[in-house]
Amino acid sequence: MENKNIQMSQNKEQAMSGEDAYFGLRKKCLNLKAENIIMGYDAEKNPSYLRLDADNQVYGAIVDMVIGGGIRASLWCCFDGMVSLFDERGTGVMGISKKYGSVKLAGLQFLYNSGRCLSKFEKAASFELPYDGRHIVHLLTRKGVYKAFINPEKLEEASQELRFVFSLYNKVMAEIANSGKDVPNE
Repeated sequence: MENKNIQMSQNKEQAMSGEDAYFGLRKKCLNLKAENIIMGYDAEKNPSYLRLDADNQVYGAIVDMVIGGGIRASLWCCFDGMVSLFDERGTGVMGISKKYGSVKLAGLQFLYNSGRCLSKFEKAASFELPYDGRHIVHLLTRKGVYKAFINPEKLEEASQELRFVFSLYNKVMAEIANSGKDVPNE
């Protein structure tokens, strides 16, 4: 994925292709296997590279939510440092973490720390979309995909662990929002 803002659709005729792109990309993210991320890893060239050491370690996450105007959007964070935000209109920011280190760091912190909260997630049998204001958080591990529902309007009713996960991915969203104000990586 290239590191640039994309806008896949501008008019009603192209809207279907934007929606198709959204669902296709979301499906690709949800089905990504750990082996496909860590292929090509060379410890000698990059000794600081994170490694997947445990089957329950989170290597990817997708957070589905409804944004203004009832538009479904997804935040994607991957163990290789990739962070993207895209929506069903076919718009978004793809690979923004390559340009802004603060976004990459927030995404990796989300993945690393959310794994400590897996006990509050259930094994995902399906990948439904949000419809009622709740966010659906999917965490990808070698043991499978786990999901949890978080309602930002009723956050006080959520467990401490799910409030923590909410704060982690909101930090990623805040870094994306602030990325235009930061100095890009050289």
